[in-house]
Amino acid sequence: MVRFVALRAVYSIVVLWLISIFVFSMSRAAGDPRNLYLDDYATQEMWDAWGVDMGLDKPVIVQYSIWLGDALLGNFGESLLHKKNPIELIKTRIPATAQLAGAAFLFSVVVGVPLGVISAVRRGGIVDYASRMFALLGQAMPVFWVALMAILIFAVEFNLVPTSRKGGLDSFILPAITLGWMPAAGLLRLTRGSMLEILDSEFIKLARAKGVTPKNVIWKHALRNALIAPITLAAVILASFLTGTIVIESIFAWPGLGTLSIEAIKSNDFPVMSAIVMLFGVFFLVINFLVDLMYMWIDPRVRIS
Repeated sequence: MVRFVALRAVYSIVVLWLISIFVFSMSRAAGDPRNLYLDDYATQEMWDAWGVDMGLDKPVIVQYSIWLGDALLGNFGESLLHKKNPIELIKTRIPATAQLAGAAFLFSVVVGVPLGVISAVRRGGIVDYASRMFALLGQAMPVFWVALMAILIFAVEFNLVPTSRKGGLDSFILPAITLGWMPAAGLLRLTRGSMLEILDSEFIKLARAKGVTPKNVIWKHALRNALIAPITLAAVILASFLTGTIVIESIFAWPGLGTLSIEAIKSNDFPVMSAIVMLFGVFFLVINFLVDLMYMWIDPRVRIS
């Protein structure tokens, strides 16, 4: 176990290092960074002074070393748009994104996994066909279209929920459902497929022959062995939610990482984008590590060599 954790830590460090190289390379590929900070009225003396201050007069490998050292300390420069440290901006936006991501993830898991189980148990029935139709619609309809139609019907026509902005609990309903519908459809289909395979296996037949109740067969024996694939997908879903739900946040004017990313892209605010990309990398690595640990807890057959 200790060896596994150590290897994953080394692997995570290497991946983050490669991400940092990519981010730094993109900053230089876009041109001289001084073009973002200085306007046409800057003198040659100002240009040269900024070059010395930003380390642009040094070799590229030295520039990268300086940038990486600052990044490890949480210093990505100053936001061109907000004139603040990007980390401070991200701290103010993370709670909104985390709340929306949590609500959407809860919806996708609570709806997708149970419907997948019921659909597999009652294969060929009305519930099975209804669940598969729910999954088909969720994966076929674009998220932005679903969001706009939901606003038009439930917020504008019936005035049941707010159209946009983060407010009370009712403001979470539309963005959470529209964001979580497609992942719920994916979880439903994957859970159903895994359950069908497990329910037809020999150890399930043996459990039934021994007189184990249908409830225990389904929810204790079959579901636990069928959760490996859905958990993998759920981890990817959660990571994608946490790293900025750009489309949904833009449509619902949600003050999270997604809208911050859009603002940074529109204004060429590279310090903010650098911080966000590095943060996204950390999120994905941490969540993947936790999923690997959950594999061993759910299925004792999983062993780390």
